[in-house]
Amino acid sequence: MSLYGTLPPSLRARVSAPVLALSGTVLMVGVGLTILWRYRLLAAFFASFGFQVTAFVLALLAIIFGCIQFWDSRRHSEKMELIARSMSTRYLGIFPKEMDEIIDLIDLADKELIIISDFVDYGAYSRPETYQRLFDAVMRARDRGVSVQWLVYSEGPAQQTLVNQFKDDFARISNDPKFINYFNYWRGIDKPHDHATFLQTLYGKENVFAGDLLDKGVEIRTLSEKIWLFFFMQDKQDAVFLFEDIGANDQGLAFRTRDAKLVETFCGIFVRSWVKAPARDRTHRALQASQIAPSQASRPLDRRT
Repeated sequence: MSLYGTLPPSLRARVSAPVLALSGTVLMVGVGLTILWRYRLLAAFFASFGFQVTAFVLALLAIIFGCIQFWDSRRHSEKMELIARSMSTRYLGIFPKEMDEIIDLIDLADKELIIISDFVDYGAYSRPETYQRLFDAVMRARDRGVSVQWLVYSEGPAQQTLVNQFKDDFARISNDPKFINYFNYWRGIDKPHDHATFLQTLYGKENVFAGDLLDKGVEIRTLSEKIWLFFFMQDKQDAVFLFEDIGANDQGLAFRTRDAKLVETFCGIFVRSWVKAPARDRTHRALQASQIAPSQASRPLDRRT
């Protein structure tokens, strides 16, 4: 029976077989060197060819042990990640770190997606390239026959949200890396030179996305009031959700859950809002400069762009 097999289960769980093998090898070498020392043969051994062979074998064993430990640590890391993913609810981070998880969720949908967000281009200003992947994932879901129902803000709260998010300081906005990245990504859009045109551009682009989604058969309805919770849910079993404006710097906290009670609660919120929400039409709703009231700029930040 091997040394590893003689250990109690509790100790085997803490010590891997490669560690025991190396420990046994080191022990035997130590015993051999001690015997040679006692018989005054140690100096002769160090000068012999046998010592060179022994040193080479030990070095080779150390390299092999290092490789085994490396792969063993990777295996344990993968197990820890699997355990974390299997938790019923887990924290994803602050917006927009949840967008990759949303894309993963959409790709898992077999029957239906239900969504509540402020705009259909959720996160498009902060991460336009990631939103394009999200948009493409929704389109693929429709190609698979997945039903998609999406609740977004109606014209009033949508305009208020845009104005509140982007305060009337266009010099600061236009020098922000997000602004530069957005208009570098959408190179065909004329770069705005004032605050009103900037908001009109964002709203116009959102309408383009909405029109494409409607053409693909996505059902979009509108909310007349702003809400505190956004979520994306697939097949009534898996959801990514975000609480609006919680924590430092008014940034929402995002989570992913398979908790049956939470999913049931979110479904209830969606159904109650959906049945009384009017359908969004295909009319391009331009944000007029006269609607950008300076007094609105003092309200809390809302938009998850």
